[in-house]
Amino acid sequence: MKRALVVVDMQRYYLDPSSVFCLWAERNHPGSMAYIAQRCTETVIPNIVLLRSIPGSCALKATSSATRPHSAGFPRGGSGKH
Repeated sequence: MKRALVVVDMQRYYLDPSSVFCLWAERNHPGSMAYIAQRCTETVIPNIVLLRSIPGSCALKATSSATRPHSAGFPRGGSGKH
């Protein structure tokens, strides 16, 4: 039996404070990205690292995929104005 660790939805534009999306979110909703950044830094990423360190948990090669951000980083269907 082969095992795989699948990590879904670790998107740079949510985590990088200089990304277009983070800048937009902070401009329009100050403090809105703090929870996401804290949760990823303190819980999500350390748990991914821990799971990857377990022998046999990642026998397959790691890979990633990328898509272009929607509307230059803004949420779908939005220009950033509500």
